[in-house]
Amino acid sequence: MDIKERIRLDKIEYYNMALNYFEFILEALMHCYIDTKEIKELVNHLKEYKEEISGEMFYLQYILKNIDTIDEDALDRVLVMIDDLNRRTYEYYEELGGRYADKVYPFVPIYHLNRRDPLMNVNYQLMEEVKGLTLTERDIANYFNHCTPYLYMKDHTKIFNTEDTVPFGIYTDTINGKISAIKAVVPPIRDLKSALINVHEYKHGIDLYPYLGSVYPTDIDFETPAKHEEEVFRKKYVRNK
Repeated sequence: MDIKERIRLDKIEYYNMALNYFEFILEALMHCYIDTKEIKELVNHLKEYKEEISGEMFYLQYILKNIDTIDEDALDRVLVMIDDLNRRTYEYYEELGGRYADKVYPFVPIYHLNRRDPLMNVNYQLMEEVKGLTLTERDIANYFNHCTPYLYMKDHTKIFNTEDTVPFGIYTDTINGKISAIKAVVPPIRDLKSALINVHEYKHGIDLYPYLGSVYPTDIDFETPAKHEEEVFRKKYVRNK
């Protein structure tokens, strides 16, 4: 299924949900099965669903706009995430409407609403994954503001595919026990995961840069700041891309 078809089906799903909700509301108004407060709740749920489905269509349109620059394997993985979110969202609001259907229509089995993670959290994660599909080395350079340590690391970086056996990380050369060079091994940037590995290793190398010509500082924690940098990159850079 191509992306344009996914967008078309999203619109159809919303219209189907809206028809079901309006049917519940009409029956309720005709027979006074539910009160005004519950009708307002039902309308608000429909508005929430529209926001959810609009968000999903935004992701799909964003991908469609940048499709020529996106890695196919990374795209397939993110589309599976979008499809899963779509399914769980539709089922959630369908069951939510079913609670009111139980009151509107006699002898309808009671619906039990399945618990789920707050979609806002899921959407933030999905937003990062979708925008991560368009990240490049230029984004990493912009994030680190082309600082001197980053430029040094860029000149001392080897890029290996994830299929290669060489582990990603920071490596140092030494002369007389002192650091003579700092080298990074990172994957090509295809998606959010590969971009975060780049950020992590570059941050590690940038923090180590001041110790060029010195003995490796074994009493300093380089890992924690690198992990923190991943979070900052996701929340401050990727979400606003």
